[in-house]
Amino acid sequence: MEIEYIPINQLKIADYNPREARSPEIIQGIIETYRSRNIVKPLLVRKKRDGEY
Repeated sequence: MEIEYIPINQLKIADYNPREARSPEIIQGIIETYRSRNIVKPLLVRKKRDGEY
């Protein structure tokens, strides 16, 4: 396993993801909540062929 810092603009929500938060506004709200509460939780991502995650 590798640890990398990936720019948020390279992260894409998979079509098969069961979560409902798909709008940029909802995702931004989640990000702000995590930041304001100092929540640090690494994401597990998979690199796609096109270089995105």
